Amino acid sequence: MSTQDTSRRVPADLANHVRGVAIRPVDFQQVDVAINLNEGLLTFIEQYYDAIGQRLNQQGANVVPFTVDELRRYVITLIKSRVMWVRNERRIPIHYSERVVVPAFLNFVLSGIGRVELPDLGIELIPQFFESAQGSVVSTEVIDPQVEQPVAVSQVMSKEEAIIFSNKLKPLSRLGFEFAEGYARDKTGVLDLMVLQMIEDTILSHTDKSHPAYAVAAYFLGLLQVTNLLGPRVLYGTREQMRMILRLVASE
Repeated sequence: MSTQDTSRRVPADLANHVRGVAIRPVDFQQVDVAINLNEGLLTFIEQYYDAIGQRLNQQGANVVPFTVDELRRYVITLIKSRVMWVRNERRIPIHYSERVVVPAFLNFVLSGIGRVELPDLGIELIPQFFESAQGSVVSTEVIDPQVEQPVAVSQVMSKEEAIIFSNKLKPLSRLGFEFAEGYARDKTGVLDLMVLQMIEDTILSHTDKSHPAYAVAAYFLGLLQVTNLLGPRVLYGTREQMRMILRLVASE
């Protein structure tokens, strides 16, 4: 005669008593996900700029119509604008409705940046743009070679500057470069991206559900949760692996 453990079965009378209990989530705890632009962004910018120069050279043009620093500032401006829009901040450099061109990979990344709710944990992940984080390439100070003193320099373009630069990028579509126009109006992010973190030389997550492509985006953005409520335990690759993949993406 077999016996079954019934100790975990809810008694019928208890089930009746709790039937009217309302089950609903309480307020979500907001967790900032830091975007600390560093070597990932520089890797993409430098490779993308080289790819532009190579294709122009194949067409008989010897000069790229903008500098690598202008390209860097433009990409930074788009990322910061997306984050500010998601966070409902004012004075956004580039509004989502502006018809500026966005390189295909950057459009993929921007679409993933946004608010993500984790109902089971009572957490809402929100992107936060960090300009003063260690190693950031968005520092507002540079050394003036004339006086050897740091001077304030904006790393974010004005709307007018961004539009002018966008018009320099548009003709590159004839060379095979793909672009989108503007960035997404929807403030919801992609879970696969927002749960990833770059910790030292690895990209980690608390889950194995994210698509590996988002690990490249996380490396590009330098993602890190400010309050680490989601324990990172799943490896999504190393810094060096992501750097190699990002170079390939930037060259295509």
